[in-house]
Amino acid sequence: MWIRIVRHGGPRRRPRSTTTVRNQADSALKLLIALVGIHALYSYQARALPLTAIDFTRGRLTLGDIDHPLDAFTEQAAVDYIHLRHQRWPHTRNPHVFISSQTAHTRAPVTTGWMQPLLRGLPVTARKLREDRILEEAAVTGAEPQHLCAVFNITPETELRYTRFFHPRPHGQRRRIRLQHGDIVTDHHAHLLAAIM
Repeated sequence: MWIRIVRHGGPRRRPRSTTTVRNQADSALKLLIALVGIHALYSYQARALPLTAIDFTRGRLTLGDIDHPLDAFTEQAAVDYIHLRHQRWPHTRNPHVFISSQTAHTRAPVTTGWMQPLLRGLPVTARKLREDRILEEAAVTGAEPQHLCAVFNITPETELRYTRFFHPRPHGQRRRIRLQHGDIVTDHHAHLLAAIM
């Protein structure tokens, strides 16, 4: 975005501060990682998340059948991003949490073209981040199928993709490799969150 400046009788242009751009990108990235990596939203759900889904008064994140308590990291990330969002686009009527210069004057959600540059350079994709969150929950809760389906609003068929890693199999070695892989992904998730805090 270019800002028009009148100086010495003629228009000049200068780019917005790169610090401002970086702050907005960092805030958006933190919130996106919280929504995908903590609450296990699909990336399309995060991109189209309405502002009304984040209820600071009740401390809840609600979207369809999803109703999660707001953890401290997600709450602070949402506060920071929404503050910067309001500073840059104080008069926008876009109902979605995430907006861009292309969508601020519409009611459309941001696209994958907005999201992909944010995630570029991270050690995992949004899909892997979400999968890791579900694997982490499965490991902590003993891979209880009903719990995973209720918390993450997934089907029993999808749930089997995650719980099968934690149930005994005839080939014990293969099972251990699967678990180690899950642990590695979980470590990536922890490092990723630590890096942006």
